[in-house]
Amino acid sequence: MKIKIIIALSFISFIMPVIFTGCAVNAEDVYSYEITDNNIMITGYKGKGGDVIIPDKISGLPVTDISGSAFEYYEELTSIKIPDSVTKIGQGQYATFKDCTGLTSIEIPDNVTHLGGFRNCTGLTNIEIPDSVTHLSGFDGCTGLTSVEIPDSVIYLSGFEGCTGLTSIEIPDSVTSIEKDAFSGCTGLTSIEIPDSVTDIGNSAFSDCTGLTSIEIPDSVTDIGSGAFSYCTGLISVTLPDNMTNLSKATAFDGCTALTSINFRGKSFSTFDALEDYLIDEEGWSWSQY
Repeated sequence: MKIKIIIALSFISFIMPVIFTGCAVNAEDVYSYEITDNNIMITGYKGKGGDVIIPDKISGLPVTDISGSAFEYYEELTSIKIPDSVTKIGQGQYATFKDCTGLTSIEIPDNVTHLGGFRNCTGLTNIEIPDSVTHLSGFDGCTGLTSVEIPDSVIYLSGFEGCTGLTSIEIPDSVTSIEKDAFSGCTGLTSIEIPDSVTDIGNSAFSDCTGLTSIEIPDSVTDIGSGAFSYCTGLISVTLPDNMTNLSKATAFDGCTALTSINFRGKSFSTFDALEDYLIDEEGWSWSQY
């Protein structure tokens, strides 16, 4: 009898690791990744979606970056928790979470400095951006977003093109440049406050923001790019900065059919042609044709 019990226990102790090993999921089997300077950058995902918790280590090395097209087109992804080890998400041109239309929740740690890569995540209605973020972009086409609180840490701002649900946005004093196409096509945007830290507004930055009715551009701005406010068909009034010396006459406000009040250096003009007549002899002023 004792011999049988010993044999049975030995058999169980042999198969148990096999059973539990078979059930375990190794991060190496779920994620594709690259190793640089002993840090892991996740570049691909092979899981089932749902609620995903990204590991802080793979193969004993810290996960610091989630880039490439790691979760692109994963409609099954509903929420994602990112570990404290990560500092960069979807940086550069990467659309890391592009078209994850089922994604409704993201938990971003306080260590992230570069945040982006969520293009066309239409299920997102809110996102909490930590104070650590300095570069913010890559939320183009997130039509479910209604408001975004941008922390004072952000110095690079872009990538909210086509966020039609946005109604207002407050840009912090830390931002010096509003990049190309930053808020283009945000048709629900009715107000925008540009801080006096901004020195230039990029090409098409607010183009097709048809809900805007007035805009006051601070004196810190010296350059307004081509098409910056083009086809803002609801725009009635604009106040130009006194210190501005160059304006893209042909396209900066092209298609702003309701614009009847252009305020500049304490004077009001009904058209840009009238403003040009006033400034034609002004020293240091130039009109760009493009």
